[in-house]
Amino acid sequence: MKICSGESQALLFVQHFATLPDPQRRTPQHSLLSILFIVLAGQLCGAEGWEAMVAFARAKQEWLASFLELPKGIPSTDTLRRVWGALEPQAFAACFGAWVGALTGTLKGEVVAVDGKAIKGAYEAARRTTPLYLLHVWATEQRLLLGQRVVAGAPGESPGAESVLKLLALEGAVVTGDANLCTQRVARTVLAQGADYVLALKGNRGAVHRQVRQFWQVAAAQDFAKTAVRRVRRRSTGHGRTEERRSCVVAATALPPLLQRWPGVASVLMVERVRQTATRTQRERHYYLRSLPPKVLTLHHAIRQHWRVENDLHWCLDVSFREDHCRVRHLRAATNLALIRRMALQLLKRQPGETVGLPIRRLRAGWDNAYLVQVLSTGLT
Repeated sequence: MKICSGESQALLFVQHFATLPDPQRRTPQHSLLSILFIVLAGQLCGAEGWEAMVAFARAKQEWLASFLELPKGIPSTDTLRRVWGALEPQAFAACFGAWVGALTGTLKGEVVAVDGKAIKGAYEAARRTTPLYLLHVWATEQRLLLGQRVVAGAPGESPGAESVLKLLALEGAVVTGDANLCTQRVARTVLAQGADYVLALKGNRGAVHRQVRQFWQVAAAQDFAKTAVRRVRRRSTGHGRTEERRSCVVAATALPPLLQRWPGVASVLMVERVRQTATRTQRERHYYLRSLPPKVLTLHHAIRQHWRVENDLHWCLDVSFREDHCRVRHLRAATNLALIRRMALQLLKRQPGETVGLPIRRLRAGWDNAYLVQVLSTGLT
């Protein structure tokens, strides 16, 4: 790949993907890095399918040719489809990890949410297959995807989390997860990485859940006369409903059997949510295990922050990038394309001073080459 004119900053990401093995067996007519850049730029500008990416590249051919090696012109849709289906996902993910590492600041005190998402369009409905399911590790304040792993649906989240968390530098972070991740092995993995955990405890944890629920019922009935408890109450109104969240936390020493069997647990939190609309009132109780001391405000914050993986990542992928409508069904190609889609999302989200949403940012990137270069250069030195 040649680098010239004022676009060199846009190509600094190439240093993290230069070692990616080229899956093209014959003498390639197109540079792998050129193909990679075209697909990434296409995703930034709203080109969501192979045909759309080729149409985007042809419209931008003069600009692209000023800094990409395009001796045979723009790659065809068949070339894009073939290369992305042959690219090794693990090698691509390793390069992605190096790219994220250049953007990531310290994680000390930051909530890192772990959650899964299915790509519903990436499978044949008439066949006995399931959608592509990806487990994400999301830094909620920096809005960065630290890692992802293909897993076998929600039941595969726990072993998938173990394997991906072991590869990440999480010193000082607070890792949050839902009930599928509330396992002793995940807790040990988080602690081994120098982080702390806040894990949702539900009925799928059997005896542990029953023990915590019974303790809380007895303690609440006695108004915590024999147990030190810290409480906080929050109230919010919007979308036609009022929600009140009452959080109570006790030290894990109040539950000796739990303290003996669960690694590193220091506190147990109960959150009661009361939602009121014009027609009904709903009450829910949720329990959480945490490896940090019983400070109710920090626990409450961590639980609220966890949902940013849904709002800032999953929702944006579905609504702004229309991920569930993507009909790339080849598993390897869908996995690789999902990763570069997430690269594009993170670059767009990290634009300073932006007041417009992602759809308008994608349109602007397609219209304005200078803005596209700015987006591609984000955070890279």
